[in-house]
Amino acid sequence: MNFISQEDFKLLNDKTFKKDKPFYELISHNLDDKNCKIITDNQDYAIVFGNVIWIWIKNQREDTYLKVITILENLINELLTFVCQEDFYKYLQNINWKYLKGKPYICGCYECKKIIVPKKVNGKIDKPTIKDTEYLAKCFEESLDYSSPSWDVNVMFVTRWINSNNFYVWRDDKIVAYASYTVHDNMAEFGNVYTLPLERGKGYMPNLIYGMIKNSFKSKLRPIVYTNYEYVSSNKCYKKVGFELKCKLIKFNVEED
Repeated sequence: MNFISQEDFKLLNDKTFKKDKPFYELISHNLDDKNCKIITDNQDYAIVFGNVIWIWIKNQREDTYLKVITILENLINELLTFVCQEDFYKYLQNINWKYLKGKPYICGCYECKKIIVPKKVNGKIDKPTIKDTEYLAKCFEESLDYSSPSWDVNVMFVTRWINSNNFYVWRDDKIVAYASYTVHDNMAEFGNVYTLPLERGKGYMPNLIYGMIKNSFKSKLRPIVYTNYEYVSSNKCYKKVGFELKCKLIKFNVEED
């Protein structure tokens, strides 16, 4: 398999690649590692390696698909995870590619270019302080779909968020919701979104996200969010304040037949 270095990765200057790159979150993160492995023809496709292997295809043509499939089949000697454009994954399904395993995860990539003002609610956006650490650690523990390793781990995560510049809460007498964004290149990637179960459906989160978008715009950042495309209620919250779907990416596993 012929890998190239980033110095020889000419697609970095390709107009289509530059346009797509903000919505390929982990391509950017993978490329932060100057030693990351890349397979590309520097024209029509790129396969960028990391914990998840990202497949980017410039033009959705069958001849390019077949080239990429040949490369993938030479890689498959263990369980691997890939992410690709929706069109390419549908092609793999249509040809009954034998290496596909399990149900894919559909990621919706949203961007907010024009903000929408949500219905006003009680309370205000705020920055938490160290005094809020214990309360937020409890909220964080409640938000997990799995058992937390320890209370100290909860406190560690929350402390990092509080010490960052981009972690916000909504207060209505008490903290009822929180969210953050991380900055990468010129993008503000929203995440760590949580509303207390008894406070849901009251409009707190749209107002919190709205305030955060305004702050990101002031810093000349592009607000983006990656969500589970099939999680309708969460996506509705983002749409209420102006996020629009830019593309769908498919995360899927392959395994040697």
